[in-house]
Amino acid sequence: MSCFFETVKVLEANTSIDSEAYENNTYSIIETLTKVDKQPLSGEIASKEYGVTEAGIDYLLIITESTVMKNNSKLKINGDFYEVKAFVDWNIHTEAVIIPALDIEVI
Repeated sequence: MSCFFETVKVLEANTSIDSEAYENNTYSIIETLTKVDKQPLSGEIASKEYGVTEAGIDYLLIITESTVMKNNSKLKINGDFYEVKAFVDWNIHTEAVIIPALDIEVI
């Protein structure tokens, strides 16, 4: 692992329906992880090792802390938003394959 750790905020959706019956999603921070290693990841390895075939896979997170994160969780890392596309829990750490997500409103 690298010596540089990222701070990752795990987000939870808050869905409301407006007066015109449109769904509005805002997100709140439910967990902050401070020791997450963010590594580059090729699409080929994401497909072969994790079964993720979507375009745009760029990173693998290696997490040594306990977390509520799971598949499809939304994350905020240094002002950028991501979605978890694969989540593997190993004995001593957890790995998450992430893809960029659209801007998310965090409250």
